[in-house]
Amino acid sequence: MNIKKTFLVSVSAILMAASAFAYSKKQEGEANLGRMYVELGGGASFTDMKDPTHDSNQVGAVANALFNVPIFKPGVNTLEDIDWLGLDMFVNLGYGYLDIDYYDEDEGDPDANIRNNQFDVTAGLKPYLCFKTGWSFIQAIKPFAYGSCGYQWNTGSLRINGEKFSGDFLNTFVYNYGGGVEIVFNEGFSLSGKYLWHSASDRDFSTYRTVDAELTYWANSIVAFSVFGEWNFGNDSIKHAKTFGLKVRFGFGR
Repeated sequence: MNIKKTFLVSVSAILMAASAFAYSKKQEGEANLGRMYVELGGGASFTDMKDPTHDSNQVGAVANALFNVPIFKPGVNTLEDIDWLGLDMFVNLGYGYLDIDYYDEDEGDPDANIRNNQFDVTAGLKPYLCFKTGWSFIQAIKPFAYGSCGYQWNTGSLRINGEKFSGDFLNTFVYNYGGGVEIVFNEGFSLSGKYLWHSASDRDFSTYRTVDAELTYWANSIVAFSVFGEWNFGNDSIKHAKTFGLKVRFGFGR
């Protein structure tokens, strides 16, 4: 069994054990943190490269599927006497696509092209604090820490002067960490944002930082819709990148 299959099986086993242990009773001011849900998301990315021979503002695509499980909930299960602390666990399956043209500086015509498909499987934790405000316009404020790790692999093709090469490249262990805050306005609406560092074990992987914001509306206890935006501050080859998209969440509990 190769490393990708081994990691997928391990993550699945951990998540099933966590979901069996978790308790997902609904609470006031819950929003996304502290709720069990499945998330499906997608969007478009816009990348500006540092090298002038690259085609700037390349449009790509992103997609993900995520399962979030509340391990501890404020004032509910093993933390029954602690109503200000919680812990969520999540597993995320991510995908990204990018198509980049290289231009001849003299002729201005594309003489090379890279098409990349990026896949990653990560698992992580989000410990958070829950401050109930008692205000009518904000129910709760939840600062949180964020950390995840997993495996990333890339497949793609390189075309140079009409000749095409395909294969796998830059398969590596990845990790990211940071923090953010979720503001719960009422039972339906919440706004969250986070700042993350992204890195990997492979030396060819260039560390980068992102900041994002997300507005979520829970139509009921079962379905939610989100709009999100992310800004990538860039790395050795990317000047910066931005991503915009939509997510739908399906909440459930017992």
